[in-house]
Amino acid sequence: MGKRHLKTLFFIFFIMTAIAVSASVSVWAGDPEAGRLYFFGQRLFANSGPPCGKCHSVQGAGAGSAPELAMFCSDPANCGLIEAGWLNNNKDPKMEKSYSGNPITNDEALHLRAFLEKEGK
Repeated sequence: MGKRHLKTLFFIFFIMTAIAVSASVSVWAGDPEAGRLYFFGQRLFANSGPPCGKCHSVQGAGAGSAPELAMFCSDPANCGLIEAGWLNNNKDPKMEKSYSGNPITNDEALHLRAFLEKEGK
């Protein structure tokens, strides 16, 4: 195999590795800090839904008129519920009113989940 072929193979390997690493980081991992900003309304949801902290609290911070969520993710079954489909189609009347016309995106839900996972430890 000549130098040219080795360079081509190296280039292909490099690109495929970069794509795999990029996909594994951006698709699956939420950012707890971004989640905190969304939760407390310091970063606005893309579709203008209200911040979670308008009703919920985490370790005493937030409104507290709805359930405290700090320990929500201590049970992996609960934490798995934090995804856009469940948040946007929740049958709680207040949740439904808040997000039915202002859905949370998948990325926003991942960030919220990462924040609550961190708070629940």
